[in-house]
Amino acid sequence: MNVKKFFIQGLPIVLAALAFFAVSSNLYAHPGFTEKSVLLGRHKNGEKVYRKSIQISDDKQHIAYISESRDGRVRVWVDGIAGESYLGVSTPVIAPVTNRVGYIAAKNGQGMFAVIDGRKGPIFKKADSLVFSPDGSRFAYRAMTMDGKVVAVIDNIPGPEFYNIKKKPGIIFSYDSAHFAYTAINMAGSQVMVKDHKQLTACKEIASPVFSLDSKRFAYAAKSEKGWAVICDKKKGGYYKAVFDLTFSPDSRHLAYLGKRNANIAVVKDGEEIESAKSAGMLFFSPCSNIFGYLMKKNRAWHVVVNGEKGPAIARPDKVAFSDDCSHFAYSAQIGKDWVVIKDNIVIAKNFKKIRYIDFLSDNRSVIYVAVEKTGKQCVVVDDKKGPLYDSVGIPVENPGKKGTFAYVASKKGKGMTLVIDGKEQKPYRYIGIGVKAEGKTFSFAQQPFFSPDGKHVAYPVKDEKGRSFMVVDGKSQEYYEAVSEPVFSPDGKHIAYTARKNNGWIVVVDGMEGKEKFAGVIWGADIVFDSPSSFYVLVLKFPGPSFYKLQVTIH
Repeated sequence: MNVKKFFIQGLPIVLAALAFFAVSSNLYAHPGFTEKSVLLGRHKNGEKVYRKSIQISDDKQHIAYISESRDGRVRVWVDGIAGESYLGVSTPVIAPVTNRVGYIAAKNGQGMFAVIDGRKGPIFKKADSLVFSPDGSRFAYRAMTMDGKVVAVIDNIPGPEFYNIKKKPGIIFSYDSAHFAYTAINMAGSQVMVKDHKQLTACKEIASPVFSLDSKRFAYAAKSEKGWAVICDKKKGGYYKAVFDLTFSPDSRHLAYLGKRNANIAVVKDGEEIESAKSAGMLFFSPCSNIFGYLMKKNRAWHVVVNGEKGPAIARPDKVAFSDDCSHFAYSAQIGKDWVVIKDNIVIAKNFKKIRYIDFLSDNRSVIYVAVEKTGKQCVVVDDKKGPLYDSVGIPVENPGKKGTFAYVASKKGKGMTLVIDGKEQKPYRYIGIGVKAEGKTFSFAQQPFFSPDGKHVAYPVKDEKGRSFMVVDGKSQEYYEAVSEPVFSPDGKHIAYTARKNNGWIVVVDGMEGKEKFAGVIWGADIVFDSPSSFYVLVLKFPGPSFYKLQVTIH
C-alpha cells in the first residue's frame, strides 16, 4: 500500500502563514447574536493541505485532514492539533457517536501501524482497511505480520494468522458493535468464515456475510462441491448454483434470499422456497417487517408479489413506498408503454410517460407522486387527483405542522419558477434553489421548500432576473447577496440561519441580520447545526493559511 502516493495525487492548497496551533477565538458583539471563532488549524508557509482528505464528524463539530510539509512528510490534524509526522498516512476516519479519529501510518523502515486518538498500535509489515464499529467504541483493520501472515486486528489485538483476509467486504461489525466477522483465506487456499475470531466454515468460497439488525443473528453464503448454500445461525439451507441478496427483516425474525438452480431462480424465506420462476429479484421488507415482497417473472410477464398475493402484470417496476404505519404499500411500474401507480396491488393511476417520485403522506392512506404526462408536462398527484401542469416540478415536501399539506417548486417556460404551497402559486422568480458547478457541469440542488419544525414558517433560496440571490421567508424577501446557502431553522422554529456571500466573502445571516465574522466559505459537508434553540455552529475556512475554524453563534 503506497499511502504517500495516494495523497500526493490529491488537490493541494498551498499555505501561507506562520504556524499557530493554540486554540484562539475572536468575539464579536451584535444586536441580535454573538459570534465566536474557535481555531481548528493553521499551517506553515509552503505546507500543503489535501482537500480530498478532509473528514467531518457526523455531528459536524470536528474536522480531521492531512497536510504535507516541504520535506515530504505528512501528518494528520484533528481539531487544530497536529499529529506526528510520518512517511505516509491513510485518510483519517472519524468514528460515529464517539468522534474518535484513526488512521494508518508508516515510518521509515519501521513498518505500519494504526493511530487511534493519537496513540500508536502494534507495528506490522503492512496495514490497511481501518473501520470503526457503529457505536464508535471499537475499531478494526487488516494487517500483515513481519513473517508475511495476515491477521484481523480488533482494538489493537491481532486474531489468528491466515494467508490473507478478503478486503471486500472486509471486517464488518454487528449493529450493536459486540460482534465482528471477516472472510479469511487459510494456508491450504480455502476460504474461512470467521466470527469473533472463531472459524465457522472452511470451503471453496465465502460471500455476503450479514448481521441482523438486533445483532443476534448472522448469515453468509458458502460454496462447496455441491454448490452454494446459505448458513444462518449455524443452520445450512439448500444448495444452489448461486445465491444472492441475503436480506434480514428489520425485526430480525426473517431471512430471505434468492437462489439460482438450473434455469430458475427461487425466492427463499426462512429456509423454505416460496416460489420459483425463470427470473426473480427485488426482495424487500416493510420497515415494520409485516410486509414481504419480491419481483417474479412468469409467462413472459413480471409481477410484484406481496405477502403471497400477485400484483398485476407489468413490464418492470421502479420505486416502492410504504405508509408510516406499514398498513399500505405502493410502487410505480411500467405496463406496456405506460407508467402506472399501484397501491396495495391495485392500479390507482395510469397512462403516464414516467413516474419520477412516489411516497405516502403522513395520513398513512394517501399516495403522493410526481408524474410526467405524455405531453412532457409534469404534475404532483395525490392518489388519482392531479395538480396543475408545469414544465417541471420538484420533490413535494409535506408541512410537518399540517399533515396532508405540502409544497413544491415548479417551473414554466418563460415565466421562471414558483413555489406551490397547498396548491397556490407564490411569487415567481428566475430561479429557486442553489446551483453549484462541478467538473465543468452545473448541478442544481435545494430546489425545494424548507419548513420550520413546527410547520409555521417556510423558506427557500432564490435568484432574480438581475442575478441577485436572496432568501424568501414566509413570502418576504430578505437582503440581496452574491449567493446564499440552504436555510436552517432552529428546533423551536423561532430562528432561521444561513450563510451568504457578500463582497467576495461569506457571513452568517440570522433572522435577517448579518454577522460580522467573514470567512472564505463553509467546509464541504459541514452544514449549519443548531445545538439548542438559540445557538448553532458551522465549520468554516479562512485565508491566509488556509485556517479552519468552528464558528459558534449564540442568539440573544
